[in-house]
Amino acid sequence: MCSAGVRGGPRAAEILTCASRGRPQPRHERVVRAASETAMKLYVVTSQDTPLACTGSDLTDALRAAASQRPEITLVPRMEEADALVMHEMFSFKEQRYVQRLLSDPVAGRFGYKLYVINFDDCATGLLKGLYTSMPSRRFDPRLHAAIPYFRYHNPVVFQSQPTVEPKFLAAWRGNEGSHPLRKQMLERWKGDARFWLESTQSWYNHGENEQVRFVEMIRTSKFSLCPGGLAPTSFRIFESMALGRAPVIMADQFVYPAGLDWAEFSVQIPERDEARLGEILEARAGAWEKLGRAAKAAWDAHFARPVVATYYLEQILRLYRARSTETQREEAARWRSRALWVANGWTLQQRLGRKLRSAMRIPQLGS
Repeated sequence: MCSAGVRGGPRAAEILTCASRGRPQPRHERVVRAASETAMKLYVVTSQDTPLACTGSDLTDALRAAASQRPEITLVPRMEEADALVMHEMFSFKEQRYVQRLLSDPVAGRFGYKLYVINFDDCATGLLKGLYTSMPSRRFDPRLHAAIPYFRYHNPVVFQSQPTVEPKFLAAWRGNEGSHPLRKQMLERWKGDARFWLESTQSWYNHGENEQVRFVEMIRTSKFSLCPGGLAPTSFRIFESMALGRAPVIMADQFVYPAGLDWAEFSVQIPERDEARLGEILEARAGAWEKLGRAAKAAWDAHFARPVVATYYLEQILRLYRARSTETQREEAARWRSRALWVANGWTLQQRLGRKLRSAMRIPQLGS
């Protein structure tokens, strides 16, 4: 299955320059740096190279087209020639056994140190360096990872031409309340408030046409679009709201804000603990809803819309490439096996046994 420098946001990511390691590297493992640090020779990985790559991905074509327009990027025909590889990684649930798949893979096992993935997994692990839509901030390392918007969206109505509508409501939300306790809490507290238009649905991505139309109607007839986290801190709703010209109200403490935009200019960021103050906070910003909405649409058009999003992805890959810290395959494989990464994903033996014990005793897990 395939799915396709921050100045604002509580988890603003800064790319860190890695200091020299001060020790010689084995000649056969050294990365041959580009003649200029501003240049990059790029190879686009496909499913013909590795089963880890998404099959039939139109994203790879978009990346090639965008790369051909960048003077600092040269597409090369062989992995061995490349300074960096980019791969649309297969959408899947990944656990500790995935490490062994990487080690034995013909691409990741040889060139993992210069491989950058584009990943759309929910609550991604961050094993490989690259771009992620849904990595929780507790796993996010700005030296290795970049947060990005989605490439493909499930609701085509969002992108259809819409007449101008005067908002009737302060804020709206429609979604599945079962994916996060905050959603249920928000519904219980605010559904009876006439300022809000809130609806719960049991659908996930299988929304019918009527549901798709209603989703868009609710956002467009409201000044703000509520975006609480779900199974992952990110949701399509954040970016769809921007495309519809409405400021997203982001209530997801683990959300990592995509770089290069001043999110304070077009979004409202509310800590999860302040959900009870939602009405008060939004009323205080209600006078600025049009300005925020226009800025949200402008940011979408400039960075995240379909014609430009592949270019945005390449810009983030270039940032990571220039700030790269692992020089060899040995170092990269050691990071995959590192205790810090395994603890962040809950993969250690102690963590796995603890989950089994809590499950057997029906004790809820706090955090993860």
